[in-house]
Amino acid sequence: GVLVMCEVMMPDGKTPHPSNKRATILDDAGAWFGFEQEYFFYKDGRPLGFPEAGYPAPQGPYYTGVGYKNVGDVARKIVEEHLDLCLAAGINHEGINAEVAKGQWEFQIFGKGSKTAADQM
Repeated sequence: GVLVMCEVMMPDGKTPHPSNKRATILDDAGAWFGFEQEYFFYKDGRPLGFPEAGYPAPQGPYYTGVGYKNVGDVARKIVEEHLDLCLAAGINHEGINAEVAKGQWEFQIFGKGSKTAADQM
């Protein structure tokens, strides 16, 4: 796969296009930003790991859990592949973890400087 990021400019190559909001960011190289993005995996219309009827047990073993019985093998493989793809694309990916609910995951990204942080997203 390929990740393409570009900054849209006017034909003169110097003037940012009006849609180019990145060009309006005041860059502060000393500012540090940490982002968390949470998401769910779904299967058959319900979060992965939810029983066919009802809800799973309250959070516990699977919250930031490890191991097949707690978080499942399929989700872990997808999350780790996402991590590898982010790193290969040069994204400053800081971490991953299973979250509070079954099927819920999170990843963390770090950016040093306003524009760099926006690019990491």
